[in-house]
Amino acid sequence: MLRNAANRFGMIVRVATDKPVVALTFDDGPDAVSTPLVLDVLAQHHARATFFLDGPAAERQPDLVRRIRDEGHVVGSHGWAHESAVQSAIMHGFRAQVKDIRRAGRALGRTTKLYRPPYGHESRWTRLAAAVTGHQLVYWSTSVKDWDVTTSSVLARRIRGELRPGAVVLLHDRLRHATNRDAFNRQYLVDALTELMTDVQDSIRFVTVPELMTAGRPIVRHRRRSSPPLPEMVEQLA
Repeated sequence: MLRNAANRFGMIVRVATDKPVVALTFDDGPDAVSTPLVLDVLAQHHARATFFLDGPAAERQPDLVRRIRDEGHVVGSHGWAHESAVQSAIMHGFRAQVKDIRRAGRALGRTTKLYRPPYGHESRWTRLAAAVTGHQLVYWSTSVKDWDVTTSSVLARRIRGELRPGAVVLLHDRLRHATNRDAFNRQYLVDALTELMTDVQDSIRFVTVPELMTAGRPIVRHRRRSSPPLPEMVEQLA
């Protein structure tokens, strides 16, 4: 179970621990091509991860969602429309956020307790909507900008450089948006993961977010950090 239900009013960013454990998290999936390849790499190296799934994509591919769970990974919600929660609250109100979270949860096939707002955009209304629907908000400690790389070796080096105990690493097995069209091909991510896990398999253990939270003290952010306007965020965090 998630530690400390009060954390649901904040966003988990990492875990304070001395143990060599890291949570790899994947957004925007599932994708019929790249997600199975990512799962193959994880299985080969006995690694577990957390997949924050896009509601419509999950609804289209229930068998793939089932495979993610069956292989020991954790499924979290990434919402329904991949819209900024901050913009949604301004345009549609609090109830729309609750509806979005619940609709995405139904698409995942069973209740999930983790929610990552698209782009990491959140406000007090997002935190309240997560609490009302029984979700823990999960951010990340580091983004390696895997949408802005076209070679596996560069991406592998970026990820390796961020593998600190308790880290939550943001990756994408599928991209909903990207300014560089080459980034939609996730093969270099698959190759980077293969290289990375081969190099660090004796020194780092890759676990799910709930497993990571049992390894130490979850670090929770309760105040929304300032962020650039949505169009810029789409380019930076898509």
